[in-house]
Amino acid sequence: MTEHQHINRRAMSALVFEGFLTRFGSGIAAFALPLYAYSLDMSLAAIGLLMSLNIGVAAVTKPVFAGFVDRIGYRRSAVIATSLRVVILALLLVSATPLALYAVQVLRGLAKSFRDPALQVLVASHGGKKTLASAFAWYGTAKSVAVSLGKSVAGVMLGYWAGLYSLPFALALIPTAVPVFLLLFMVNEIELVAPAKIQKPRPKRSQTMDIVKDLWPVMGFGFMVSATGRMLRGLLPILAVEYAGLNEAVAGSLYLVGAVITLISAPVFGWVSDNMSRRFVLAVRGFANATSSLLYAFMPGLTGFYVAKAVDSVGAAAFKPAWGVLMAEAALPRVAHKGRVMGVLGASRDAGTLVGPVIGGTLWTLFGPVPMLLTRAVLALGTEVYAHFFLHRMIASSDLEKPKDTCSLVKCSIGYRDTAQADTGQTSVRQQS
Repeated sequence: MTEHQHINRRAMSALVFEGFLTRFGSGIAAFALPLYAYSLDMSLAAIGLLMSLNIGVAAVTKPVFAGFVDRIGYRRSAVIATSLRVVILALLLVSATPLALYAVQVLRGLAKSFRDPALQVLVASHGGKKTLASAFAWYGTAKSVAVSLGKSVAGVMLGYWAGLYSLPFALALIPTAVPVFLLLFMVNEIELVAPAKIQKPRPKRSQTMDIVKDLWPVMGFGFMVSATGRMLRGLLPILAVEYAGLNEAVAGSLYLVGAVITLISAPVFGWVSDNMSRRFVLAVRGFANATSSLLYAFMPGLTGFYVAKAVDSVGAAAFKPAWGVLMAEAALPRVAHKGRVMGVLGASRDAGTLVGPVIGGTLWTLFGPVPMLLTRAVLALGTEVYAHFFLHRMIASSDLEKPKDTCSLVKCSIGYRDTAQADTGQTSVRQQS
């Protein structure tokens, strides 16, 4: 992967603004879409399927489409995917049937398959080798805060103009279209490397299967963290109203608390990951999930839920920059397939995001909210046990605790020797800074 020793501030500023504006538009649409679907007399089960369909499509197609991203270029892929999101929002304005909404969500999933790996490679390439976690922290913070703001704006709009769903969809078009120009004029394309020129002859085998074989510990960690973290996705408002006895307005304010906490803590954890201990930052998410679950279960009420949401948000803010760096380092040995590596690892998180709410909803239905929350706490701690035996030992053995060490997780810890040498065209496995 083409990396810069120092951050490319022009490109990173454009990428952060791109993430903010795109997610702001997505937040507006995401709030209005289920309400619009409900107005079309869709059942709650059908709406739940609708809202998760794009994630399911992305989880399946991302490893495949990420290969095309490697071939056609990362900035170009990001521009194509962002432009497609504009088209998708325009289609929402004319979608008047459940079938049309399902088709739009499928297109959203396909756009996500192109967009995520392309932008992750761009952030990894322009973020600077010594400040990579901080770059991912700011990028992730911009997206998280923008989603919360977008949902708040959509809620206010629909509060004043109830039933006029075309208004938020039309408004979402504006911030979603601007990033196309940011990517075109402020972000440089990353030099592509032709696989045929750098690979030695070797048995014909699927690149995706090679990546899965080498990176399964990282994929498992990403899946488990996302599954436990997302068990309350879509259930938190119901938990706040039905279990804690809060009203809908207070339940909505929980997301603003999360946005503020993310804005404050994510850059701090990015700096800690870059300069102190990435292992500590990766571990915060699991312990935060467990702690917040206990708070939700045993401190139902305004104070308990605010504190629990704050703890949850701290965990999410800590995980994103460290995970971004982990993906970037995993992609280092495969110069010509870094987008595919990002796609495979991203798909593991998408799968966790898809499965988590199903597990949470099923446990709640069968046993009630408290057993569901206790199970979430146990699974979160189990994720840390998994990380200790399969992930943190790899990080320790590859000296990744030293922030300035450029040895990649894959090269040093998963026996990635011959392939790394072939993919980089180097005679040495270890890449020098």
